[in-house]
Amino acid sequence: MAQSRIEIFQELKDGLKIENKSWDLIWGTSLFEIIELSETCQLNGNNIPWINFGKLSIFEGIELNFCTPFDTLKSNNGEKTLNHAGQNLNLEDLDKLVSSLITRLGNPDEESDTYGIYKEWRQGVNYIRIMPRSAHGSDWSSIVIGKETTYNNTYNL
Repeated sequence: MAQSRIEIFQELKDGLKIENKSWDLIWGTSLFEIIELSETCQLNGNNIPWINFGKLSIFEGIELNFCTPFDTLKSNNGEKTLNHAGQNLNLEDLDKLVSSLITRLGNPDEESDTYGIYKEWRQGVNYIRIMPRSAHGSDWSSIVIGKETTYNNTYNL
């Protein structure tokens, strides 16, 4: 039986449950502590611009190539701990992912299709957000899953 929205967000309180690995991504963990879980990463002195975890399975079979700090949240909002993970998405993959999330989570709490597909599911400080992106003449979307911490990062389209 598929996980319900309540179960998914209950798990997201602590972190992102990874189904195909023997570990989970726990919110608040030092980025330096989770480097060992990565496939690749970049260190820049005392800063970690990005950590790539490779293909991870979440929410009973959704596979994504997660990175953190994810670039949509601008240098991890100055924090040195894990508070989100994300992936850029090809527009061709977007409808299938949105459909899978709606099946598991129900209709989004916020949504707009004005400037691309924006969907957000939220419970308390935890969120799952799909948002449109555009740069250098190309359009794509991204997904970010995380926990709001010391900042209020909302996207009203």
